[in-house]
Parts: sequence; C-alpha cells; structure tokens
Amino acid sequence: MTLTLKDNLSALREKAEQTVRQIPAVSEAASVQPVHELIHNLQVHQVELEMQNNELRQTEEDLELSRDMYFQLFHQAPVGYVTVDENGMIIQSNQTIANMLKSNISLLDRRPFINFVHKEDRDIFTSCLQMILKQPNRKNFEIRMCGSSNEIFHVALSGRIAMVPSMRGDRQRELLLILTDITDRKKVEEELKENRKRLSDIIEDIPAMICRFDPTGSISYVNNEYCAFYGRTENELLERNVFDLIPEERKQFVREQFSSLTPDCPVKTYEDQVLSGSGETKWLRWTNRAIFTKKSEVSVYQKIGYDITESIRIEHETREKEKLKGIIELAGAVCHEFSQPIHIISGFLDLIQMSPDAHHLYQKLNKIKEQIERMTGLTHRLNNITRYDTKAYGLNETIVDLQKSSERRLHERFMPGKSTIINCIQNDTMSGQLIDISRGGLSFWSKNKTRGKKIEINIHSAGTKFSIQKIPCIIIAEMDSSKSPYMNTGEMKRHRLKYGSLSSDQQDQIDHFIKKYTIQ
Repeated sequence: MTLTLKDNLSALREKAEQTVRQIPAVSEAASVQPVHELIHNLQVHQVELEMQNNELRQTEEDLELSRDMYFQLFHQAPVGYVTVDENGMIIQSNQTIANMLKSNISLLDRRPFINFVHKEDRDIFTSCLQMILKQPNRKNFEIRMCGSSNEIFHVALSGRIAMVPSMRGDRQRELLLILTDITDRKKVEEELKENRKRLSDIIEDIPAMICRFDPTGSISYVNNEYCAFYGRTENELLERNVFDLIPEERKQFVREQFSSLTPDCPVKTYEDQVLSGSGETKWLRWTNRAIFTKKSEVSVYQKIGYDITESIRIEHETREKEKLKGIIELAGAVCHEFSQPIHIISGFLDLIQMSPDAHHLYQKLNKIKEQIERMTGLTHRLNNITRYDTKAYGLNETIVDLQKSSERRLHERFMPGKSTIINCIQNDTMSGQLIDISRGGLSFWSKNKTRGKKIEINIHSAGTKFSIQKIPCIIIAEMDSSKSPYMNTGEMKRHRLKYGSLSSDQQDQIDHFIKKYTIQ
C-alpha cells in the first residue's frame, strides 16, 4: 500500500522515538525537566534526519536503477520510438530507430522526421500526423522510409498524444510514434502475391475445368475453362450451386461420388457425360477431392474435369477400324478362295452351253449362270468393303450390311459431264473412265458397245506414265443401272469387268494401282 506523505512522516517520527528510548538516560544532576525535553527532542530530530537521509539515498538508488532499466528498455526495444512535436520535429528517439536509419542517435534530435520518409510517402505521413492529432484512436499506417544509405525499408507506424510539461511551466502536446520494421514481411507478402499470380496463371493455362465448393454445393472458385464450358461468367457461377449445373437424372450419382470420399480415400476419378452451355453432350473425366479439417470434417470439395470427348471418339473409331480391318481381311480371303471355283464353274457352263446336245438345258444353265454372276457380284462387294455397317438379323443379332459397307466411289469418283477423267481403260473395241477397281474386277463408264465376252484391256493413270497392259477380263452382268443416281445416258453406259487369269506380276501391279487409286 502506498503511504501518503503525512503517514510517512508519522512512521518516521515513531521510528525515531523508539531509537531515542534505547539511548541511556542522562545523569540525575543534569536531569532538569526542560533540558531533558530539549535534549530528547534534539536526539529525536537527529535520528529522524539520519533516517530521512538514508531514505533519500535508497530512493536515489532506486531512481538510478529505474532510469537504467528505462534506458535499456527504451533504447534496446525491438521497435523504434520517436517523440515529435506538433510540427514534426524530433524531440527524442531511441537507438532502434537510429539503427533503422543507419545514423547516429545524436544526429536525429531537432531534425524534421519527414526528412527520413520516402519522397513518395511524405504526403501520407503528413496525413498520418493530422489524423493522430484529430483522431487518436486511428493510429495504424504503413509508410516507406529512407536512411542515410538511401536504403528503402517499410515500417508500420502508430502514434498517440502525450501531454508533457514545458519550459514555460505549462503543458504541451507531443506525439509518440512507434515504428515497426515490416520490410521482411513486405517481401514475403510480395513473394506470396507473385506466387499466387504464378499459380493463377498456371491454373488458367491448364486445359482443365476446376471448381471448388463447400459441402452445401455453394461455389467458391471457378477457373476460365470451367466458365467457358458452361458459357457463364465467373460472377454468375459464384452465385450458383454446383448441383444446379447437373441434369436432374445425374444429381444423385454425382452426390454419391462426393459423399464416398473419406480421409483415408480423399480422391476419386470417374467419367461422365455432361451437357455443356452450348447444349452439346461431352464426355468428361472428373477427379474429385475432399479437403478435411483436423476433426475429419469436409471443409471444401474440389473437382477437376478434362474433356475426353475427342479421345472417346478416337477410341471408338479405332475399334471400328479394327473391326473393319478384320472384316476386310476375312472378305479378301473369302473372295480369293471363291474366285477360282466360280471362274472354273463359269467356264464349264460356257462349254456346256456350246455343246449341241445342251439346248434343252439352256433355261436351267442360264439360271445357274445367273446365280454364279450373283455370287461374282457378292465377291465384288466383299472386295470393295470400305466401312463397317450392320443391319438387324433376327431378334437380337446383327450382320454386316454388304450393300452399305461396299458403296464407295460409285457415286463419288465419276459424274458424267461433271468430273474430269481420273483413269482410262481402253482396248481395240472400247474405252472409258474408271469408276471403281478392286482385286476382283472393275467398273467404268463407256460410250462404246462391247462385242465379246472375253477381252483384254489396258489401264492408264491420267497424268502419269503408269499403266497395266493386257489384263484378261470377262464382261459380267451389271446391277440395275436405274439404281445409280447418274443412270445410263445416250453417251455413257456403265460396264463391269471381272479379271481372268492374271500373272503374279499383273496382280502386284493391280494391287499397287488400287492403293494409289484409293489415296486419290
């Protein structure tokens, strides 16, 4: 408890009285009452003065100790202390601010504090002083300062008003400014800002859709790719619920994907069809992630989607090409095996028809020949399969549709009167423009009439010197030309030839020509 001055004096007087009582009494001869009282009072006063002197010495030592402690605390504080007057002149500063400014502390007194403020921030500092004087509660500012070495550093500045006695005896206002060096913090903030920008650029350049949302589905972040896919702006999507963008029939499935994420299994990937903002159905591969708190509660969900529509299409086309390749290889093998028997049967039928005793078999032989020619047409179609088309066969089965799978070039390669000549076919009696060619035979347009069933032809490639000479062929029945979009005209008629017996060299030349013809 702090004693008042009066209490201190009373206590001091009591101590002095006790001390005097312990002093031996004077002799009886001198014990005259007035003298005795006088001596007693003098002794008490002497002791009191000695005790006061001791108290003063102790107080002085305490003051010196407090002053030393204050000096150390003031000058070794981790922040800078500066006292300025209302005009901004430095009255007192500590060693910390001198170290910040790389200056001697004695050189700071009576200098304008604004001289140490960066030129671009001096207006800010002036406004800070005015605000502290007018609004003492508002005291946090950030400015740049420049020391004697012209090195710029950042400080956080705060201040308060203090009333101190002046030389005139009145009290004047002073401002106590507290400055904290935040240069390292500013560097870290700039690095973080740069890293965020770099990360943002990377995220925006990734060809993936990125979305973050809370457990209720409220979207907190979307990147440009996500916005472009749904055809909406960032602000529009941030106001939406992520499940509003999912078709009603798929919502339950998507919710189950996210609800299945656990701290032990926070990431899962799946593929799904999604309706884009333009109305197109796209295939996306989603990677879902749940971010959990320390209490294993979901704080945020993240999903990243890649458009794999083109990959799915290529994969489908690859499977179709593999199927087509297998069918073509099988069809080629069938045609190769059937061509010789059909050719032999056709030759024997011709010999039988030439026999004088076979006139009564003409009708039956013609029917057999029609079926052979039909089989020849089928092998031709097998040789000309270019795509994989199927048709229903029975209840739950499908078979290859030869008609659609082999329809090529017939309506594309040559249009009488419109197309230029691609390839030529000629012999002594006929010439024409090539429509289609395969390993089993060929089709062409010609205005010449044929005069025989067995002929030899030459194939010439227009614009090149490539040709195949003297290919033995047999004219076969052509399908109904009325089904052709070009039909027969008075000038051009469609012909169909089947190869006869070919040498291996001729077969190789035809294979080479077919490959070249297909590329064209």
